[in-house]
Amino acid sequence: MRTTAMKTYLQKKYTYNVLDNLQVDVTIHKRLHELEPQHLFNMAARMNKKRSFLFVSSVLGKHLAIRPVVPGFASALLASAFYEARTGNVAEFESCVAAALKSGEMEGVNKAVSALSKEKLSLPEDCLFIGFAETATALGQAMFERFTNGHYVHTTREQVKGTAEALEFKEEHSHATDQLCFIEKELFNQHEHIVLVDDEITTGKTALNIIRAIHAQFPKKEYTVVSLLDWRNEANEQTFRQLEQELDITIHTIALLKGEIRVTGNNANLKPLEKEDRPSHDLQIDRHNMSIHFEHTTYQSADQLPYIKGTGRFGLSSHEQHQVEIACERAGQELMVNRKGKKTLVLGTGEFMYIPMKVAAHMGEGVMYHSTTRSPIYPIQKDDYAIHDRIEFPSTHGEHVSNYLYNLRDYDDIFVMFEQPIDKKRIQPLLEQLASYTSHLHVVCMSQGREGNHGA
Repeated sequence: MRTTAMKTYLQKKYTYNVLDNLQVDVTIHKRLHELEPQHLFNMAARMNKKRSFLFVSSVLGKHLAIRPVVPGFASALLASAFYEARTGNVAEFESCVAAALKSGEMEGVNKAVSALSKEKLSLPEDCLFIGFAETATALGQAMFERFTNGHYVHTTREQVKGTAEALEFKEEHSHATDQLCFIEKELFNQHEHIVLVDDEITTGKTALNIIRAIHAQFPKKEYTVVSLLDWRNEANEQTFRQLEQELDITIHTIALLKGEIRVTGNNANLKPLEKEDRPSHDLQIDRHNMSIHFEHTTYQSADQLPYIKGTGRFGLSSHEQHQVEIACERAGQELMVNRKGKKTLVLGTGEFMYIPMKVAAHMGEGVMYHSTTRSPIYPIQKDDYAIHDRIEFPSTHGEHVSNYLYNLRDYDDIFVMFEQPIDKKRIQPLLEQLASYTSHLHVVCMSQGREGNHGA
């Protein structure tokens, strides 16, 4: 495998005064496509004892509302870097996608969308792509989307009744450390190259943990760890080399930005948040069932609500991925006619990010996209800070954990998308808070509900 064509340039240091007593210094060593930090992230304080700050991505659609095509640009650049490393060839879409990601201008964005629609990439061998929950489920699938051969699966924190997980590992820095990976064991056996996709690598422990878990059951010779940001220092990189020697494997790494971070201070003096009171609109709620467009999985017990196959939670082939893209286009075109204005927000929920993002991309102009999240970020009203406000509500999946949405603004309508039929009582706290930002809510479900209190 060729070395990724990252440019080494005069090291540049960026200082982020996140809080009065919390500073993060970022030194960039290498980058792809002359990307700068401001093209990919801003900073905020994280309400987590394990880590005091967060790189708030401006290209993922997780914590910030963005155009739904933008996450596909970041994923495409990772795909093109991996493709070049494996084949020595450069994707034709690469330059215009990089330009669109940096400029954000509509002419360039439309050109990049057109270029991506015309080109798929073929790898010398089928690879198994694994996206990390919660934040990188869409990033991993959108990277996998660029290729004609391989399989995709994302890790999950959801327990699925009647399904024995193939892998279990830890994401040690996270607020929710346990990760599972459900997939047919023969799919692990038939792929010799595993591609791990995450939004950010800080120490690399999560990647090493899953590599150990994979190797214990399905020994491989070659892994590639792909991320938007790679902050491993020399000691962290040495742990990668040590694992290579220990297991007799090769671990490649690819990132859009490679550097190091230095943290001074902490977030110990964060004050409790005061709840913002916003008046609610007179709310109209429409419900839409899109299950006709999506194939449902058989990985469920009789008493469990259905999942859809298109997320990749249980494994997805390239052929099946193509069908997912068609389904998303059809669902988007159907939902587009139900829009009530020119300014629309589409919300994914938790790990369910990729399909809402792709559906949103087919719902016309004026659509923004982002997702609910488990990640607790501290909002502050200042210009150079990423998160200005938030709402908090119980998980819509029934877990005893808070979920959040950040930087909401007023919209003509908001489409909230769920993979499974949802208990109406469970989603009510979220809907009540969204009523402060729109007068028209759409509850969209991708699975057919059962009798009773479930369903869209």
